[in-house]
Amino acid sequence: MSSDEVAVGPARTFAQTIRSLCETSYFRQASSIAFIFLLVTLMTTIWSRSLIENVLYNHVREMVLSDIRAQHALGMDSAAQVRSALYTRDYLEYRTERKVLLLGPYQRVEYGDPALLSVIGCLDMGCHGWRHVEWTDADGNHAELLGLVVPLADGSVYFSSYDIQPMMERVGILPLTAGASLFIVLLFSTGISVAFGADSLKRVDTIRSVLRRYVAGDSAVRTPVGQRRDEIDRLGENINQALARINRMMEEVKSASSHIAHELGTPLTRLQNRLSSAAELTGDVAVQQEIALAAEEAERIQKLSRAILRIGEIESGRCLRQFEYLDAGGVLTELADYYRPLAELRGNMLTVTVPPGSKVYGDRALLMQAMSNLLDNALKYAAPGTPVTMFVRTIGDQIELGVADRGPGIPADQRESTLLRFSRLRQTSSVPGYGLGLALVQAIAKLHGGELAFDDNEYAGAGKTPGAGDVGIQVLLRLKRHHVLQGRAETAQV
Repeated sequence: MSSDEVAVGPARTFAQTIRSLCETSYFRQASSIAFIFLLVTLMTTIWSRSLIENVLYNHVREMVLSDIRAQHALGMDSAAQVRSALYTRDYLEYRTERKVLLLGPYQRVEYGDPALLSVIGCLDMGCHGWRHVEWTDADGNHAELLGLVVPLADGSVYFSSYDIQPMMERVGILPLTAGASLFIVLLFSTGISVAFGADSLKRVDTIRSVLRRYVAGDSAVRTPVGQRRDEIDRLGENINQALARINRMMEEVKSASSHIAHELGTPLTRLQNRLSSAAELTGDVAVQQEIALAAEEAERIQKLSRAILRIGEIESGRCLRQFEYLDAGGVLTELADYYRPLAELRGNMLTVTVPPGSKVYGDRALLMQAMSNLLDNALKYAAPGTPVTMFVRTIGDQIELGVADRGPGIPADQRESTLLRFSRLRQTSSVPGYGLGLALVQAIAKLHGGELAFDDNEYAGAGKTPGAGDVGIQVLLRLKRHHVLQGRAETAQV
């Protein structure tokens, strides 16, 4: 993973980004507040509209009563007096939303639209009270009338009303405008929250990417810390402190083990020489055999010390190395020729499968040592009479050098533990070894910018359909086909 990927986080599709954003606490908080705010706004809009309607109805009633009181002041004893007052009023102040009807003593329309007769609903002296009805005039205009029917002293009927529909249209837009304004504010605030959430998600993804790289073995990676000094920056600082402390502790452990192994080297060599001298001085055969066994044990301890020192040198990069483009087939063929007598002695057929022109970039001695360890393990655990295959294959921008056998294999849940120093499986405890072979191969893989991987041996490394006995494991030294050397990129031509 490049440094650019750490800065921007892992690549995501648009759908994955939206799904991840919806799972953030920022978005959940913003959506919860937006829902509550929207619900309150909706309830407020409905309540405001209802309140405005009530206020409007009361206002119209007051207008109607004011009109009746004005007519009463001018005289309402006869239809003639009312008609004269209506002509004067409409001449001075004409209002289209005002609708009146005056019926004379003999049910004759003295003033107003005769179509209003259907609204009044009665024509005698007992006809009175409020009317609130839907009405359509002779021209087809629709209206919502609210008015009062008043009987006169001479038997006439006077109806005064107002069309409240235009009023409702004018004042009804107020709660809608207020609700729309609040909704726009809600969307704006939600957008700001989503933007903050997306920014926080990006920063959290950066921290997760750093931790994934650290788990993968890049101990030098650190979380970028900005200048905001917020909770995410403080979390990044704490993570960096924890990673630095883990690195110091690991270095202390590695240094201690390497120092012990180094200090044991000279005393063990002296001990082995003295045991050899003692065996030559004594004439007792039994004593010579015991001394020889003790010398073998000293030699085993010395080999163990050298293996620990070698792993430490490779992990720290202090070992001698010369990277170059190598013929992968030539490396594996040379190794196979060296191990073929041992394979034949154990009854295993050793084969090499390499595509023509396969190139690998690395140190020849280190790659030979890594593949030698893998091949030695395969010959130890492969069932007698079964093939052991060394192979090279390319997958995308990676090249894999591997060894496949049909032995007992390694359970999937125990494969990671086999990479630890001195880690051995229970079923292999009877086979001589120190549990350092795979740890050494892993160190070489990391030095080459690659990794050590395991896979089930379904095809025995040769691309064939598995048969009845095709079980076991493939151990892969997975390297990149391109490498950066002194600031410039170099790519193997395969």
